[in-house]
Amino acid sequence: MNDTPTVRPWIFLDVDGVLNHWDAFRASKGSGNGTCVLADECVAQYRRLLAATNPMGVILSSTWRLFDNSRDYLNAAGIVWEYVTPNLSAVRTECGLYASVPRRTEITATLTVIDPTHVHPVLVLDDGSDADLREPWARFVYTSMHTGLTASHVDDAIVWVQQQGSV
Repeated sequence: MNDTPTVRPWIFLDVDGVLNHWDAFRASKGSGNGTCVLADECVAQYRRLLAATNPMGVILSSTWRLFDNSRDYLNAAGIVWEYVTPNLSAVRTECGLYASVPRRTEITATLTVIDPTHVHPVLVLDDGSDADLREPWARFVYTSMHTGLTASHVDDAIVWVQQQGSV
């Protein structure tokens, strides 16, 4: 039997609430990492997802994309990505104020460039509901700062990706 997936998704990755959780932050107090914390069990689940789905690419959609030290910490932990979403929240309005946009807007802007016709399914791993694309070709994996990415989240995501190949 061939275990290689026939459909390869794009994966949009948030970090806080996906690759970490509150207990990891509490346990890391005094570690010298500041706010850069990953939970081993969440990272293990993320790696299981990558192995099972063989994604087209990972797009870092987390605010961690905005800071050198955060990106460096992820790289040192072996968390890699091909793209980052644009920071559309940093766009100034006519009044000189910064506009806040839902994360789905930044994800959609990225998809317009990398997969404008939605040939590949999309997995969005995030603990914020504003990342939900609400599209049939996308699956929102709604995690939480209480648990991070769990085996159940990953199992459901893998099944969904496999079902996309049989549609």
